[in-house]
Amino acid sequence: MARNKTTAVAEKFAAKLKYDITFDSIAVALKDISYSVILWNTDKGDELLRKYNLTSTAKEKKAFTYSSETVKIVFVDSTLPSDSKILCLLHEAGHVLQHFPLKNKSAEYMEIEADTFAYTVLNTKKPQSRYIIIALAVLLSVASCAFTWAVFVINSTEHEGNTKSVLTSLKTSDTVYINPSGTKYHISGCRYITEKSFAVNLQEAQKEYTPCKVCIK
Repeated sequence: MARNKTTAVAEKFAAKLKYDITFDSIAVALKDISYSVILWNTDKGDELLRKYNLTSTAKEKKAFTYSSETVKIVFVDSTLPSDSKILCLLHEAGHVLQHFPLKNKSAEYMEIEADTFAYTVLNTKKPQSRYIIIALAVLLSVASCAFTWAVFVINSTEHEGNTKSVLTSLKTSDTVYINPSGTKYHISGCRYITEKSFAVNLQEAQKEYTPCKVCIK
């Protein structure tokens, strides 16, 4: 149940971003709920760390959230690669939207929920434009419903063919990667692989997981 709720929150957040998942768009969404996003290892960020006695905390983390009665800040390390900054900010957004004020949950459970939130936002895609094209074809065409169905089948087949082109090149003994609480497996180099991802062979992964739509297509 918790996972379903987290997924729903993440999908709603992705829609709020209009599926444009960037550091700036996430920061704007958090600002709408009164959370500022501050990068440290910058003059402004380091000054705020000192002001709130958070310098030692920053040394141990890549990102974290500070909340009091007067201020709400999500801190992110400015030296991280761009993709890592986005992932870390989404992780903190998961905490903000689900765990503040603090819930009666274990720290480990909240970390899993935040990871699931971040992964789901990154993998929630805007509805494919091909369905819009099909709808237009129906409206403009004077042909029968059979013609409309044929257009749908052609588009679906092309999509399936693209997916199989990568899948068929993989061997069951090849290594793929899975994120904790994730539902998909990834190949090496995928931007969604994190430090917490673990490696398994393809044959084992296919028993319970589906291929990532980003790196396997």
